[in-house]
Amino acid sequence: MTHPWTVLAALVLALVALATHCATALRTVHIHVHGPLLADAAASASTATDDAAAAAASSTAASVLAPVVSGGLLRVNMTAIAPVPRNGVITLSLPDGRHRLSLTHPDYAFDDLLVTLAAPDTARFAVVALDRPNTAAGKAITTDPVAWSARAHRAYLEHKAGFDPLAMVKSPMMLMSLFSLGMMFVLPKMMEAVEEEAGGRTDDPATTGPNLVHQFKELM
Repeated sequence: MTHPWTVLAALVLALVALATHCATALRTVHIHVHGPLLADAAASASTATDDAAAAAASSTAASVLAPVVSGGLLRVNMTAIAPVPRNGVITLSLPDGRHRLSLTHPDYAFDDLLVTLAAPDTARFAVVALDRPNTAAGKAITTDPVAWSARAHRAYLEHKAGFDPLAMVKSPMMLMSLFSLGMMFVLPKMMEAVEEEAGGRTDDPATTGPNLVHQFKELM
């Protein structure tokens, strides 16, 4: 039988753990999900030297040029949370610390984001891409909301190439056909030249026939 003091100690520990969990302040994070940036927008964001300028350029370019992405499954710390809403705005309540965000989308490929919540201001946090930083020189974005842009568009089907005459000429079968066609005209002329050069050197028995006089003299 369990001792009453053991049960009481377990209840006290559970209450302390619950109070500690409730006392942990959650921070609100706003992320706007967008499609791939256009070339000029990405160049303007990558050439910015200041953190604020880079963040502003990236956010402005994403909101103006790139389409808003809806759908896909959001994961926080490798745990599925919820799908991306239709407006493309993700609102998360996260405790202080570092959190890894990943997004699986059927049409776009996204880099994972590392969210760092350490500043006292709840409206500022750092977001950096793990594999391919989408900011200048890998600097962190400290603005709220943050634009999360897709790296590229997923291509499931390969587009059929158009008609290219040069590609046909480069084909081995086409080269063999052209060579055979050329030899059809070259070989007869070569045979005629060989026959003219060797003409008169050999007697054809089919045309001249055997010399009976010489054969009779040899027998006598």
